[in-house]
Amino acid sequence: MSSSDGLPDEAASHYYAMQHACALVAFERRTQIDLTGSDRQRFLHNLCTNEVSKLTPGQGCEAFATNVQGKCIGHVLISCQEDLLRVSTVADQASVLIP
Repeated sequence: MSSSDGLPDEAASHYYAMQHACALVAFERRTQIDLTGSDRQRFLHNLCTNEVSKLTPGQGCEAFATNVQGKCIGHVLISCQEDLLRVSTVADQASVLIP
């Protein structure tokens, strides 16, 4: 059975929730890199397009990661925690971001 817009009923209800309420989306295949050490913010700030050095615990941002020449090598989400910076991006990107 399907809804009037052609989506299966379950998909239609999920779509409606995303548009009008809230929804939880699982990202099962992601690359996650945790950076620790006293210079982690400065290090990551120098390799990203956002103000990573100003993040405080509980904050986050999205950024483009760059290589040392400034060429974009990926889109990342950065989460600042008390003792680390967590970098999350699409699957299988660790070797691209950390050659």
